[in-house]
This record gives sequence, C-alpha cells and structure tokens, in this order.
Amino acid sequence: LMDHCQFLLVRKNRSCRLPPVPGQLYCKSHMNSGSDSGSVMVPCPNNCGHSLLSQNLNKHLKKCKANQVVELPPYVKHGVNSGNNISSQSNDAPPLFSLDEEVVLALIKKVEEAYDSCSENFPILTRILEHETARNFYSTKITNNSQKKQVEAENVNEETIEKETSKEFEEEKEDKKEKEKEEEKEKEGGKEEKEGKKEGEKEEKGRTKHFMQYDSLIGHLQELTSLSNDYVYLEFGGGKGELSGIVHQLSPYANHIIVDRAQLRHGIEKQKIFSLSGQGKLERLTIDIADLHLPSLPCFQEGCKQGAIFSKHLCGAATDLTLRCVSNSKKTNTTEEKMVSVVMIALCCHHRCGWDSVVNQEFFTSLGFSAEEFAHLCKMSSWAVSGSSSENPTSITESGIKSPVVGWKCKRLID
Repeated sequence: LMDHCQFLLVRKNRSCRLPPVPGQLYCKSHMNSGSDSGSVMVPCPNNCGHSLLSQNLNKHLKKCKANQVVELPPYVKHGVNSGNNISSQSNDAPPLFSLDEEVVLALIKKVEEAYDSCSENFPILTRILEHETARNFYSTKITNNSQKKQVEAENVNEETIEKETSKEFEEEKEDKKEKEKEEEKEKEGGKEEKEGKKEGEKEEKGRTKHFMQYDSLIGHLQELTSLSNDYVYLEFGGGKGELSGIVHQLSPYANHIIVDRAQLRHGIEKQKIFSLSGQGKLERLTIDIADLHLPSLPCFQEGCKQGAIFSKHLCGAATDLTLRCVSNSKKTNTTEEKMVSVVMIALCCHHRCGWDSVVNQEFFTSLGFSAEEFAHLCKMSSWAVSGSSSENPTSITESGIKSPVVGWKCKRLID
C-alpha cells in the first residue's frame, strides 16, 4: 500500500497527500471515492461540519458535543426585560431630508412646545460633583500615559538618528533625487505633523473628559451609597470596566459585577490586583441586559446585600432594558427590603432609542407623538452635538436641519 491517499485532485493535478486509512487506498475524506471502501463517510446529523464512517454513526451520536444541551445559569432568562411594548405601528421612519419642510418645521414646533410644558413639570437639575480620591487616581494615570509617550518619542528619535548616521554615504549618492522631492515631502510632512498633533490633542482631551465624567459619577455614587462595602455594585454596559475598577479600589471589600454582552480580552477584571485574597470579587457577566434576571443572581439570593446599579455609557435602548430589569426585580422580590436601592445612569446615545423598547410610551403619546414622530425625535437628538450654531433654522438640506438647541430639547424630552 502507498503511504498517501490515491485520490486524484484534478484541479491540482496530483494525488491527495493525507495518509490513507489502514488497509485502504484512500484517506477518511475520500473513502467514498474508492471501490475498496467498506464503509461510507456520512455527515453528522447534528453538525454537518464534521463527517464520520457510517458504521460509527450510532456510537458517535451518543457523545457528539453538538447534541449536548448547554445548561444556562439560573439568572439567564431570554427576553425577560424586553417588555411587551410591541406596537403595531412601524418603527421604520423615512429619513428627515426626505420630508417636506413644513412637516419638519411642524415637528420642531411640537418638540419646543412639549419641552416647555415638561421643563416646568419635570425639571432636570445639573449637578457636577467631584471625588478627590478618584481624581488622584485618574490624574496619576494620565501623567503616566503622557510620560510613556514622551519616552517612546525619545527612543524613536534616537533610533532615527542612528539610522541616518549609518547611511550618510548612501544618502550623499541620492542627494539629487531627494532635492527634487524635498518640497513635496515638506508640504506633506507639515500636514502630517499638524494632523498628528491634532489627533494627539483629541486623544488627550477625550481621555481627560472620560476621567472627569468618572469623577462626577463617583461623586454621586458617594452621596448615594457612601461607597459602603454592604452594597453589590453592578456596572451595566461596563465595556473594559474602568469605572468598576475605580469603584473597586474605593470599596475593596464589596462585590463588583460588570454586565456586558461582549467578552473582552483585556478586561480590567483580569488584572491581578482584583484577585487578591481577602477582597471583594470583581467579575464579569457576559450577558445581554434583556436576558438578565437580577433576583436569580447568587449575590442577591443570599439576601444580605442591596444592589447599586450604575453606568457611564449605556446606549439608547439599553437604558430602557436596565430600567425594566430593575422594575422586574421589584415585582419578584417578596421581602420588604429593596433588592436594588440605587440606580445611577449617565444617559447617552439618544438616537439609538426605539419605540418598541422605550419604557414610557404613554408619556410621548400624551404629548401627541406617534411612533414615527418618536423615531424622528431620536434622530433629531443628534443635532445637539453635530449641528451648527443657528438656533432658528428655516431651511432643510440633505444633512437635515442643523440646530443644537432643538437637538438638546429632544434629548431632554427622552431623558
């Protein structure tokens, strides 16, 4: 017998190089192609991604992993927080630039009237707090990052100088060619340097902005919970979990849970500092908020601690799911004590809200908004950060009416 499969690959004009089955001329993949095969290769009925000999099918089905049912943890209940706000009205609305100017101006007028009526009855206060310990934490982190960048830049400059000195002789030969391209390179280099500086400044500003938001959020959390170790701190939509990491350092003996549907490779919970003995746990639940049943979490089944839910970046409909998750925990809680006593969410991404997921549809219907108008309202909320400085727009373009004031009012109505 040959040491490789005898099946001819026509496209490659050679034989298959896989080892044959003992006593046969063909490998397992090409057993059906040979007349000497005693069995036939058949795909697995549970998963067609793998195949096997027909004589081993019954034995394989008993241990096939594709047929095994994965037992979900008790706190996973599909769609428990989705709600029953499924409307017969369509959630799809035409783009704003396709509407008539009169329709858009009428919608803007309705937004302004609704905002004026709600600002009197439901005022929203603005309080930006500070927390000294949190500020020291992120200020040292910013300085460390800036020092690292400076060291990296110095190392790069030293390497470039060494390379230039070692290639002096070669550069002399290419002086003529370089002189012709110097002007073009200077122009392009000047643009690249300016763009690089702008990008670096934007990154630094964005970094400091995030930590300033952490400062205010932790200040509010300090007022609400005193950062006591008697709470279970749950960060919804936590991402990498930087905010949970700061809160964990301020209350190291409490349990902290990051709830996010994405499994990140470099999550903060994987750092060694959060796995020290004698401290509270910092763990991640990879789950959609729509499927999370709070009363079934092990930390709440003990019945000795209250929950504090907070979030820095909970996009649109995820905020509605979180609020419904809290309300569902109240319905199923039989004790007099509240399971979740603190909810602190920094509202954002209003353009990602939807009529079917919004918690309080009655509020918008009482103001005269339909499902289609609510969809336009969510799109108009983006004007608050992407519009021009004109407060009284009178024209419609393909990019929409740009009015930050109207966009801010749309945000406040959703808030």
